Amino acid sequence: MLPLFNNEKIVSQSANGAVTLTTDRICYQYEQDGETQHRAIMLEQVTSCKNNFSSSISLLALAGISFVVGMLGMLTHVNSLYAMLLVSVLLLAIYVPSRRNVMVIASAEGEMEVPASDIEAEYIEEFLNKVEVVKYERIINLNEIEVIF
Repeated sequence: MLPLFNNEKIVSQSANGAVTLTTDRICYQYEQDGETQHRAIMLEQVTSCKNNFSSSISLLALAGISFVVGMLGMLTHVNSLYAMLLVSVLLLAIYVPSRRNVMVIASAEGEMEVPASDIEAEYIEEFLNKVEVVKYERIINLNEIEVIF
């Protein structure tokens, strides 16, 4: 359970509880080398939010080229078809796990990268929008407190 500051409230939390958006900060709890790690960014320090999808498209292109070469080689040698099909399948097998979807919350101190491959795109967009709205509200509240003092 995330300990909260005075008057801090949870706005949103991931299904597994790893990512928590509060009225003051974004917190990410994860396992690394068998130890639980905590990362937090205060909302007023968030500089950008994005959903970053990456993959090795070159592997997919090479798989396609191998398939085409195998089909063309089939005209002369049946063995070349099997060899190139095997190469294509291997390249596809490497490509599939290379795809990566990550939510990135950036601040001046660095980036918080949250794996999001198993999260629906609508939820990611909704969460990132909530971050922006809550950040705006936090900055307005902080400015009001400065004016009072």
